[in-house]
Amino acid sequence: DEIPTEFGNLDNLTTLNVSDNRLTGEIPAELGNLDNLKTLNISKNQLTGEIPTELGNLDNLKWLYLNDNDLTGEIPPELGNLDNLKTLALSSNQLTGIIPTVLGNLANLQTLWLGGNRLTSGIPKELGNLADLRGLYLGSNRLTGQIPTELGRLNRLVQLLLSHNDLEGSIPASLGNLRNLERLWLSNNRLTGCVPPRLRYVPDNDFDQLGLSFCALSPPDAPTIGSVTPELDSLAISWSPPLNDGGSDITAYDLRHIETSADETVDSNWTVTEDVWTAGGGDLEYTLTGLTADIQYDIQVRAVNAEGDGSWSETVTGIPSGVGNCAADGAVPDAANNPDLVSDCTALLTARDALAPPLANGEPRLNWSSDTPIVDWDGIGDDSLQGSPTRVTRLYLNGFGLDGTIPSELSNLSALRVLHLHDNELSGTIPSDLGDLLKLNYLYAHNNDLTGSIPAELGGLASLRRLFLHSNDLTGSIPAELGKLKSLTHLWLKDNDLTGVIPAELGDMSSLDWLHIAENDIGGAIPAELGSLTKLRRLYVYENDLSGPIPGEVGNLTRLTHIVAQENDLSGELPEELGNLTNLVWLGLYDNDLEGEIPEEMGGLAKLQRLYLHHNELSGEIPEELGELSEMTNLWLNHNYLSGQIPVSLGALAKLSRLRLAGNVFTGCLPAGLVDVSNSDTDELGLETCSEG
Repeated sequence: DEIPTEFGNLDNLTTLNVSDNRLTGEIPAELGNLDNLKTLNISKNQLTGEIPTELGNLDNLKWLYLNDNDLTGEIPPELGNLDNLKTLALSSNQLTGIIPTVLGNLANLQTLWLGGNRLTSGIPKELGNLADLRGLYLGSNRLTGQIPTELGRLNRLVQLLLSHNDLEGSIPASLGNLRNLERLWLSNNRLTGCVPPRLRYVPDNDFDQLGLSFCALSPPDAPTIGSVTPELDSLAISWSPPLNDGGSDITAYDLRHIETSADETVDSNWTVTEDVWTAGGGDLEYTLTGLTADIQYDIQVRAVNAEGDGSWSETVTGIPSGVGNCAADGAVPDAANNPDLVSDCTALLTARDALAPPLANGEPRLNWSSDTPIVDWDGIGDDSLQGSPTRVTRLYLNGFGLDGTIPSELSNLSALRVLHLHDNELSGTIPSDLGDLLKLNYLYAHNNDLTGSIPAELGGLASLRRLFLHSNDLTGSIPAELGKLKSLTHLWLKDNDLTGVIPAELGDMSSLDWLHIAENDIGGAIPAELGSLTKLRRLYVYENDLSGPIPGEVGNLTRLTHIVAQENDLSGELPEELGNLTNLVWLGLYDNDLEGEIPEEMGGLAKLQRLYLHHNELSGEIPEELGELSEMTNLWLNHNYLSGQIPVSLGALAKLSRLRLAGNVFTGCLPAGLVDVSNSDTDELGLETCSEG
């Protein structure tokens, strides 16, 4: 049998597995319409023809198995659009042409099976970008050229199979960096040279078929310096290891520096700092201290192994920053009577270059300077200097184009009440030291590129009212300690990469008005403890991995105007307690696994304007009581298992402008009042209009 093209109409389908079913014919292009599909497995059949380019439209696809068929043609470059893909299995077909370089864009890919085809040309170096890749199978093709050195960046790779091709040249020494490698097959190519020494430890290999000896050990190649960050009288250096470690474990790194104006050809002019890192000693970073502010330095780094010192890296430069004297230079007027403001001034100067690294010529990008009155500094102004003695209480740095990091020195501004860092390009982590700002009322750090976890120490900010960390790249779970923030009214953590569950302790945030944690990867159930948030007006948890039922305790939140929880895995029945939410304006629960009947109690939601229950598994009849929702403008109930007659009462909803009912099994006729809804799908129901009599 062939794969029915009608499969392409199953809008809700998340898994299509028809493996090993003796299917014939071609893969229908209509499968590219399955927007919610996560798994497509049609392997081990007798399918022919080309891979449809339309499969590149499946934005949610994670697993694609087309292996063990008789497919022909080229690999569509459109598959490089599948950003969520974890497995791409196309092996054991008759595919021809090249491996598309765009496959190197699949950042989440863990397995790439392309072996047993007729692929030609070289292995794209772009495959070295697949940082999460565990298995790369390219054997039994007709690939030519050299093995890209970039494959040595695939630190998580466990299996690399390249045998039975026409590859030539030497085996890249960079493959020796693949410390997790358990299987490496390279035979039946035209490889020359020697086998990198580190590879002798790969347990499953075919080196005995290569006819090559192992390379001799040598000192490592040069590392690469990634960044030089100016700090107070110091420079923070970070670097990456060399691609070739010489076949022996790197045991240490050395740094050396020199003033740029000095003669670099004289070795004695350099200051060498040895052993700044030892094996197992942590991150490849080190801070050179005791430097002179505003002087440019040249820096190099080298690696060391059992064979000796490697070569020095290419030179990079940096200029340490200095803070000057806030009292003597005039930044703080009447400094003798304002010692705390002098302290604030010094803290800000110390933080300046971390927030916005200086220009290439060493000039600061923020106008903070010890010889400029602090009231004229960027982000300060008169209204930020309050109290007796005068202190910095507000810092407005939003939209300044800051592309540095959040410095821990800001925690020394002990009188700070407002901190605006949002709408910049700040990266790095949120310093736990910010938990020392005990008077802070508002912390805005959204719309940046922050990473790492949310510090639990922020739970100590007893005066905090608003915490906005949304639209970053934060990971980890929501700290339970945030439940201690009794004064917090707004918690916005949406659009990050948070995982874990919603802490039950958030139910202790007695002043909370908005909880916005949508667009993350948070799982688990909605805690019943959230039913204690009696001041809550808006609850946004959409686009997560939440599961389990909606707790009936949500019915205690009588101030709620919005519940937006679509695109999760919520299950169970709609609690009748939802009928208690008489201030509710928006209820969004679509794209879940909710079942059972729509509670008639929801007819008491007199202010409800938008009700989105589509794409669930709801059954039974539409309650007559929904016709009492006179403010309703959007009613979406499509693609459930609803049945029976459509209540005549719905035709009385005079404000209704959008109506979706298709994908259910209704009988009877369509209430006459629904014919005039400007945007609806009632023509898909196949029902005649009821007579108005």
